Amino acid sequence: MANVTMSTEEVYDELKNEGVELSTKYSYSHPIKTNNKAKQISLGRIWFNSILPEDFRFINESINKNQLSSIIKEISRKYEPRDTSKYVRNIQKHANKLATIDPRTFQSELFIPSQEWKEKKEIFLKKAPSLNYEDFKKERKKLIDLLYNEMEEQNIPFLESLNSKSSGKMSKDTWEQLQVSKGMTPDIENNIKVINKGISDGYDIQEYYDAAAEARMGFFVKGTAVQNPGYLARKVTMSNANIKLDPVDCKSKHYLEIYSDSNNADQFIGRYRLVNNKLELIEEPIINETIKVRSPMYCKSKKGICSVCYGKLAESVNTNNIGILAAGAVNMIAVNVFMKMRHQSEKIKYMNVDFIDIINQSTVKLEELNFILDVQKTEIFAKDDIVIEIDKNEYDSSTLTEYHDKYVLPGLLTIRYGNEEPSYYSLPFNFDINLNKPSQLITKGRFLIFKYEKGEKLISQKQYIKGVNPAIITKLLDGTTKYVKDPRILLELISEELSGMDSVHLELVVSNMCRNIDDNKIPARLNNYKNFEIIGCKKLPFIDSWLSAMAFEDIQKSILTGLVSEEESTFNDLEKLLIKDNYKLEE
Repeated sequence: MANVTMSTEEVYDELKNEGVELSTKYSYSHPIKTNNKAKQISLGRIWFNSILPEDFRFINESINKNQLSSIIKEISRKYEPRDTSKYVRNIQKHANKLATIDPRTFQSELFIPSQEWKEKKEIFLKKAPSLNYEDFKKERKKLIDLLYNEMEEQNIPFLESLNSKSSGKMSKDTWEQLQVSKGMTPDIENNIKVINKGISDGYDIQEYYDAAAEARMGFFVKGTAVQNPGYLARKVTMSNANIKLDPVDCKSKHYLEIYSDSNNADQFIGRYRLVNNKLELIEEPIINETIKVRSPMYCKSKKGICSVCYGKLAESVNTNNIGILAAGAVNMIAVNVFMKMRHQSEKIKYMNVDFIDIINQSTVKLEELNFILDVQKTEIFAKDDIVIEIDKNEYDSSTLTEYHDKYVLPGLLTIRYGNEEPSYYSLPFNFDINLNKPSQLITKGRFLIFKYEKGEKLISQKQYIKGVNPAIITKLLDGTTKYVKDPRILLELISEELSGMDSVHLELVVSNMCRNIDDNKIPARLNNYKNFEIIGCKKLPFIDSWLSAMAFEDIQKSILTGLVSEEESTFNDLEKLLIKDNYKLEE
């Protein structure tokens, strides 16, 4: 080959060519290092000389760790400290980059993109840093589609394996990250970074660090996914185990309004809806229509949930224990989505934040929040003095994270306004938010008290990760949205997190969590949610059944409740049976 003097970037370009490896020989010359004399050396040694200072001696030998340390010491003796720092930094930067490059990628054996596609990729890489998130995703998608079109035109069999759902290590998503662009990556703080290049292009130090940060996020997701489902299922089961199906129609005149579309229409088959003031059994999917259905949310039965409000679902599974059935459904969906998230933690969806739009789509009224908050697209400010109080006992280290200027936590927050007779307002953000620290942040035992003054910023956020969040589900079912004024808000939030399951199960769970504030043993559905409170699934077993409480968590508390307080009148059939058997044993 002709004599060449290659820059570092030219070496990287050369590595993209078919059949070129670091061991490929080139005739290399340099005005200083070789005194313009040609030397036959490998591309790897050309690369190493290119990352050294221009006037440094020529290196034509294999370099190990000790030799590299000697070279760095030689550089430090030869140059001023500022220059030495720059040269060593350059060596480190390019060593990281080369370490992420597979010179062959998959091109030599499987597929070589056209020169036209490579040029379009170069254009993409140049303009990517100036693109916003949406435009970046669109441009990346165009490049991916062009790549697949070329593969289809060349009848590349590898494309079939990419599209298959086998457990092979190379997936379509991995191929795109390898050849086109790594794309957006979250870190453990939910900060979203963009890596424009593909893995085969080689990363610089910052890109390598951002990719590693995403891996740490993946480990967190996996750890959370493993821990939450079992505990969640246990809480929901113990909270709803006593709810039975009542065969007698309660004749409720209240209905739940739900929009039925192609995503959820099948869930309403077997339910009863109101049509021309008459009940009608839904037997076919109803698409793009708001329907009024009889629901466990408004059932007036005192013996459980009546068969009309519940629908035909119990018949298909042949059971009256619809509380346990609902808990099993929640568990199954939760475990499935958690495990799916665990195994596909790299496939994360990013959503642009629009607080105004999110609130408008919820059952929270924006005009009520506007009384105390200045809600903007990506920021929220206090219009007056307000307080957010956080009980640290309701969180763990994975759901409440402190940083120097903010806390990251699920956005199901309640705002207190006023002192003597305070009003409460709930934020309907079922994703992790960045809650800024106010000028007055007070710690009292386990409580964090955020006191925001007029004009202070509460939240600032441009994006969030869309997906099932175990922390959000757990907090919703634990009743941390205790000041929600409308049970439909809670149903809406839980439904969004556990989409895909029959709505009737979630309606049952939510209706059981809403209790009469004067007597929390009475479901609030019996008085149309007048003067109600939300009680979480963690606390419900202690209220409804001392035996459930003993089985669930706290033996001492259950004994005090069941024996010392003499609440035998509230025993369910199972409790009475056990007590009766115990008396017989004593006799």
